[in-house]
Amino acid sequence: MAKLTITKATPTVTWATPTSITYGTPLSATQLNATASVGGIFTYNFPVGTILNVSTTHVLSVNFSPSDATNYNPET
Repeated sequence: MAKLTITKATPTVTWATPTSITYGTPLSATQLNATASVGGIFTYNFPVGTILNVSTTHVLSVNFSPSDATNYNPET
């Protein structure tokens, strides 16, 4: 007899770098459009509708919570 340990899988999250926007343009699904290899919920550090201050760079990030948390790890 042999023991076999099954661990949670880590989903693949894909998110292309958004193009630049002009000041006054609210963030939308055009910028906040990450996808994952399994179903779940995306939480962005700047939500849809946010108007960012003028700057050369803002760092956008996303946290992904899989619907099947029993079998999949969350991913950032």
